[in-house]
Amino acid sequence: MRRKIRISEVDVKVTEGSSLESRHIDDIRKDIHDSPEYEGLPLRVLRNNSTVMFDIFVKAIDGFKRVAKKSTKVTDRLLDTLTENHYDTVYTPYEQKSNLYEYVENNLDSIIYDKDVTVEDKSEMIYSTATDIAEALFSNPITTGTIQRTRGIIKPMLDSVLSDNTTIDSLIAVSSYDYYTYTHSVDVSVYSLGIGRELELFPTTLNLLGEAAILHDIGKSQIDIDIVNKPGRLTSEEFDTMKLHPVYGHQLLVEHGVKNPAILSGAKDHHEKLNGTGYPQGLKNEEISKFARIIAIADIFNALTTRRSYKPALSTFDALKIMKHQMEGELDEDLLKRFIYMMSGKKNA
Repeated sequence: MRRKIRISEVDVKVTEGSSLESRHIDDIRKDIHDSPEYEGLPLRVLRNNSTVMFDIFVKAIDGFKRVAKKSTKVTDRLLDTLTENHYDTVYTPYEQKSNLYEYVENNLDSIIYDKDVTVEDKSEMIYSTATDIAEALFSNPITTGTIQRTRGIIKPMLDSVLSDNTTIDSLIAVSSYDYYTYTHSVDVSVYSLGIGRELELFPTTLNLLGEAAILHDIGKSQIDIDIVNKPGRLTSEEFDTMKLHPVYGHQLLVEHGVKNPAILSGAKDHHEKLNGTGYPQGLKNEEISKFARIIAIADIFNALTTRRSYKPALSTFDALKIMKHQMEGELDEDLLKRFIYMMSGKKNA
């Protein structure tokens, strides 16, 4: 039985060199980001008897060599040959990366429950696929199909989180250190699922939370791209425009058939603050849903710990220190302290 956390028992004790701070991100991501011209895939992720819609290359001493063309069926012979020659990573040209991610997306259930695929590789596949889906959502006109596809990535992510206690740490380790709307959406969903697991929410509720989190900024698709991607601080007029994105997000989700009030509140209320100083409605305390409170914490933490052109990324410790001491009264204190426990590597007894 896990011990429930009381507010008085928790304080900030995240230090540099903690398990999350000391993870070597380059080691974990090496398979995917080994070459600027090719996108990598751990060999163990290829599914026997599946058909790949991308060219498969291996990295040899004298360059990349193609070993299979797109539309090739993966066979035991191909896998055995690559294994015997000590190729633990295969590659595809970067322009075919969408086909690679579509392949992974279609096979995620099989990959997640494959004991031969490491937690780190599973996390990399989930994160990269989710990022590709989120990027497509924000790069194209919003449709019901793209929203459903984005929501659909949460189930395999959740299945992985629930099947292995280290998955959240691994997903955090491969998260982006640079701020983009689509990576931010994925990162916020990862952190939100972590908080939800700390709260011991039911799987169905966790799934809804993950969906709400990955869609929380969908309203930014309706804001001028020059404002969203401005390489510097917004003017007061630009910020007033940006503050409309929660309203736009709520409207978009309703227009495309999303009816669950918890998901809708995640989009509309994640910038509300418990003391009533947030936006767009200035809600207070219990007027703000639990989903919106969770997403708010994940949203602020990710914004603080990612790089932008006008600011460096803060460390986990510094970000949590700001959230705890400089944002007192704005965030849900109990949820924040549970998040601090999670990020410091502490586990409930």
